[in-house]
Amino acid sequence: MKDCAICVRHMIDREKLVKKLQAWLLAIAICIGCIVYAAFHYLSFLSPLKPYVNLGLEYVVPWLIFIMLFVSFCKVDVKEMRPRKWHAALLVIQLVLSVVFILIIRTTSSEAVVYTLEGVLVCVIIPTAAAAAVITGKLGGNESSLTSYMIMSNMASAVLIPFLFPFITNNDAGFIEDFLQILPRVFPMIVMPFVTALAVKYYVPRFHHFIVTKCKNLAFYIWATTTITITGEVLRSIVNSKEEGSFLLFLALVSLIVCLIQFCIGKFVGHIAGQRISAGQAFGQKNMVFGVWVALSYLAPTAAISPGCYVLWQNLVNSYQLWYRDKWNDRLQKQGKSPYQE
Repeated sequence: MKDCAICVRHMIDREKLVKKLQAWLLAIAICIGCIVYAAFHYLSFLSPLKPYVNLGLEYVVPWLIFIMLFVSFCKVDVKEMRPRKWHAALLVIQLVLSVVFILIIRTTSSEAVVYTLEGVLVCVIIPTAAAAAVITGKLGGNESSLTSYMIMSNMASAVLIPFLFPFITNNDAGFIEDFLQILPRVFPMIVMPFVTALAVKYYVPRFHHFIVTKCKNLAFYIWATTTITITGEVLRSIVNSKEEGSFLLFLALVSLIVCLIQFCIGKFVGHIAGQRISAGQAFGQKNMVFGVWVALSYLAPTAAISPGCYVLWQNLVNSYQLWYRDKWNDRLQKQGKSPYQE
């Protein structure tokens, strides 16, 4: 009996350790990404490995994201994916804010202000990140409803960017050409995992059941792994920037403010609709890898600094939310109540 009690105690301690690790895993991943980048940047004997690392990341990361989304979408209930009022509200807010920033940029002559506002515009107009469904599930939100908005958000961005950006750029390409260039970057990585997940659910139910029951945290761990590589890419863009350090710090601070505001807007709209977690992640967690590409392709390298830093800030926000949720659920458990769910 004594041995059984010790085993139970060890299991409880291990579960607590795993929860704490998951709560801070994204922050740990960012730190690892910084260390790995610094090692490759400052240690010359690692230079011969850079081409192989870049080649590996080019092929490995897309597959990791595909697997992450596939596992996450396997838990989605298609019946819960109907459009909701908060979907429309956030899309309208995204449109209005994008138009407002376009108008301000057109009337501004200061180069520094233009770069700053262009970075903010990218942070606003970019769609919801694929990993938002993963974090939403960990926080107790509605993954199905979030997935619906994610698809809508990606389609909206694919239309808004080629429609609005010509007002502030000298791009001679037409709407259709830009739309067809953007669509492959925002749609296949969402549609294909979703379709594959549905096919597995209806045609390979045993495998689907295994994924849902035995791979609950796999998508989260994969996202933490990709965060390491994304952090390295962000640091590389910042280090290679030609702007002064003080201006880079200013752009980083601006992106932090924009990140917090977007999470707050999403949570406010979601609070009214009864889906605070889902709406907060939908409007706050953005696909800034795509955002950096948009800034570099349509605007200026300096405008890519803010969306690049946004990647770090949103993962720190997510890490804090995971920590706070575990703390809150522990308090509810002590009171004999069920964990919080939307």
